[in-house]
Amino acid sequence: MPDQDQPTQPTGPNEPTPPRVTALIVSYNSLAALRRSIGALRCSQARELFEILVVDLGSQDGSARIDSEFEDVTVLRLPKHFGATKAMNIATRTAMGDLILYLDPQVELRPDALARMMKRLDEDDEVAAVVPLLEDAQSGVAEPQVYPLPTRETLAQACTTGKMPVSASRMDADAVPVEYASRSAIMVRKVFVQGMNYFDERYGHYWADAELAFQIQKAAKKTIVLTAAKGIWHAPASELVSKKLDADRWVGASAYLSKHQGFGAGLGFMFSAILKALFTFNFGLLVPLVSQQKVDGNQGPL
Repeated sequence: MPDQDQPTQPTGPNEPTPPRVTALIVSYNSLAALRRSIGALRCSQARELFEILVVDLGSQDGSARIDSEFEDVTVLRLPKHFGATKAMNIATRTAMGDLILYLDPQVELRPDALARMMKRLDEDDEVAAVVPLLEDAQSGVAEPQVYPLPTRETLAQACTTGKMPVSASRMDADAVPVEYASRSAIMVRKVFVQGMNYFDERYGHYWADAELAFQIQKAAKKTIVLTAAKGIWHAPASELVSKKLDADRWVGASAYLSKHQGFGAGLGFMFSAILKALFTFNFGLLVPLVSQQKVDGNQGPL
């Protein structure tokens, strides 16, 4: 992937210095978690070097107005749930930082985590993305966040259970190379995302992070877990359950296979999903699968 570094425009004497990092949070009906995540970011070291950008997916719980509580937060308000992929693209284009930290509102970063991640990317050109070590808020054990690159089998498992099989990587080094890290918390150079032509919007709500992982591997770059940079994962009180989201997982996984293993692989994967829904009388899933309806704002309320 060719470098596409953009020249830095000089600032005048009265112009503020652009931020180095954009902390980008995609949020949907997660007000309490959003408050906690933003509160932690505002206590971070090097606060003056980053901006906080929230893109809201049509929330109804008041979280779209979080900037009324935190004046240093910018909110992009989307009228509907267009899926995380489109939201990430819109916000990445808006972001002023040359580094983007994609962050789930359920993540509470330690005060030094962001500065550590930024420093590592500045020091190592071979690293395209840096991930903090996330620990479960209740148990304190490492939260699953890294996986092998997807295969047909692991995608089918993830679409069925809602969870990818985790990587066996041991977190016993300062920097642990991994194939695929979730978008729960990952910092990447904006120029790399631009070089991908942003995230492929054939994905709706899921699998943009898998595409990022594939492109990093293709570019012979590395994703690392920086174990000294830590965060806390707060499991949501309840998961959003929706047949439309379930279908989106299958449709996005089919798009991933079509893109990287050929049209036939994606078509066969989708056909097997349709047959499974048909034979289990899961008509709530069958209809969006047949129409290949991804989450894109046209599917109605989730």
